[in-house]
Amino acid sequence: MQEDRERKIRAWVRVAWVYQKAFRAMAERLAEVGLSVAQYDLLACLVLAEPDVLKQSDLASRLLVTKGNISGMLNRMTEQGSVSRADDPNDRRSKRIIITEQGRRLYEAGRAIQEELVNEMFDGLDHQRLTFLEEVVGEISEKINLNKTP
Repeated sequence: MQEDRERKIRAWVRVAWVYQKAFRAMAERLAEVGLSVAQYDLLACLVLAEPDVLKQSDLASRLLVTKGNISGMLNRMTEQGSVSRADDPNDRRSKRIIITEQGRRLYEAGRAIQEELVNEMFDGLDHQRLTFLEEVVGEISEKINLNKTP
């Protein structure tokens, strides 16, 4: 039905618009503490993986980027002192990525910013509406994963 197609397109546009707007707000706020969104995401991956220690390839996979992108970002973050590289005892070709105390402080600052932004965005939505939103987004996400082309 034409009306359903148009509604789906409108919903798609709104989801994309909300994502862009939220991403921009997060980027602006993180910049105030010296982080990009990508750097915050990388630090969050390291913290959330603990007590495990991730390799560069693990980070690339979790962040949905190439190993080359991660390599450049890790070089900058190592120079800034927020992460360090260590030999992987199980694989001489790999390096393990370790968050430093400075990186942990940056992560904590970024997490506070993220929580504040999320609270602002979802303020006024009751439990039922938040649950419904979470379910719908989950369903859409699953469809994207199922429709991956090999």
